[in-house]
Amino acid sequence: MSSHHHHHRWIVLALGLAACDQPQDPVHERDADAPECGKDCDMEVPAAASDERRLVGVDGHPSRGPSDALVTVVAFSDFECPFCSKAAREIENVLAKHEGRVRLVFRNMPLPMHDRADEAALAGLAAHRQGKFWAMHDALFAAGGNLSADDLETYAEDIGLDVAQFRRDLADPTLLAALKRDTDEAAKLGVKGTPSFFVNGRMIVGARPAAELDELVRTEIAAAESFVAKNGGRENPYGAMQARL
Repeated sequence: MSSHHHHHRWIVLALGLAACDQPQDPVHERDADAPECGKDCDMEVPAAASDERRLVGVDGHPSRGPSDALVTVVAFSDFECPFCSKAAREIENVLAKHEGRVRLVFRNMPLPMHDRADEAALAGLAAHRQGKFWAMHDALFAAGGNLSADDLETYAEDIGLDVAQFRRDLADPTLLAALKRDTDEAAKLGVKGTPSFFVNGRMIVGARPAAELDELVRTEIAAAESFVAKNGGRENPYGAMQARL
């Protein structure tokens, strides 16, 4: 790596625009040469949100916030990625600031470099079956990478899941199929690392500063208000806007 390139990477990290890179297709065998998080998995990320809007599915996925929110943020995330944990906190701040106008939808993208990311993603999906996805989401991100099978059961117990049901669901192949649908869609959308967000279809990558996320959300609230005033669809602005793509 050239010293210029190395210097540039650290500028990117210093700005807080870091993300975990994806060396290969997720939900596949771990690559022995894949980078370890915290050393080489920071990736250079675009400086701003894409102007292009993409079709990104939300139905059936865990969500926080009203279905008629003016702005829908779809997160593709990995529970073993420290940048995702940081970004989750920033997104919470934005949701609180724009309560009622922003919805967060969670999609999984466990990276191959993270040994326990697949299992953690399945734990989230299993918790979702018992109506407690967000409690598990918060527990997994607070875990600091402690994601062994025993740890996952402890979190399930802590958040009040039926642990026997949780165990059965973890072993259910339909959950693995649901996880693969997430990673397949991420690949189709060109998502290369975590966290990646689609804000009303506009992709933004990395753990962005709260002020930057807030500015983008404000811009998109205004754009959605303008769209709805012109085209209708106030009961489901995201669906109405996605239907035009």
